[in-house]
Amino acid sequence: MNLAADTWSSYVAKWAAEYSIRRLWLGFAPDPGTRALLALFHELLEPLFAGREPQVATVKLAWWVDELPRILDGSGQHPLCQALAADSRSQRLDSTQWQAPARAAMHALQRDTPTDFTVQRRAAERLLEPFARLDTWFHFGTGVNFARSRAVAGLLFLGQELAHLPQRLEQACLPLPMQSLARHSLSREDLAGHSAAREAALREYFLDLMQAYEQCEQLAGPLNACWKAEAWQDHYL
Repeated sequence: MNLAADTWSSYVAKWAAEYSIRRLWLGFAPDPGTRALLALFHELLEPLFAGREPQVATVKLAWWVDELPRILDGSGQHPLCQALAADSRSQRLDSTQWQAPARAAMHALQRDTPTDFTVQRRAAERLLEPFARLDTWFHFGTGVNFARSRAVAGLLFLGQELAHLPQRLEQACLPLPMQSLARHSLSREDLAGHSAAREAALREYFLDLMQAYEQCEQLAGPLNACWKAEAWQDHYL
């Protein structure tokens, strides 16, 4: 499929630009609905990484709360909503389920730095639960177990938080837990530059992520091919 031919192609391109594995994956995923859904998730989560003022991010996400239910009757204004409205699988979800990811992202704007990795992981899974439900039921059918999808999506989110570390330093919630910062005597300012303590904290954090990814293999439920590829790349790196 020629991305340039679609009015929503720029949103898919922006999503794909985040990771090289996504650009590779697009070559194997001609399905417009899948592309539009993943690009939509990017638009909803992007305010959490962009370092914007919370008020600006709140206004943007509130607009999405009103816009997303319009997918069901085809009256949406956003190109991604119009693309999803053209896919019959969108009717598997109701208006509340379409709104839930935007509402979860709005709530996450108020989050604080977590105490430890376990608390952080649980918070990420709560945030990504409506995304995982939407993705799983869109692709595999209503009522399908989305436990694995929720866990993997949460870990991918934590990896993205680290990837956006410079922007995150200006926000209240830091991507490394407080216990890790205290154990390595790191301040917010210390995270901005390289140091032995910072590298040690990151290595420790990467080990936690690797173990968590391995635990996901034991969970029930399907996983979309893109998230599976991203999880593989995260674990490998």
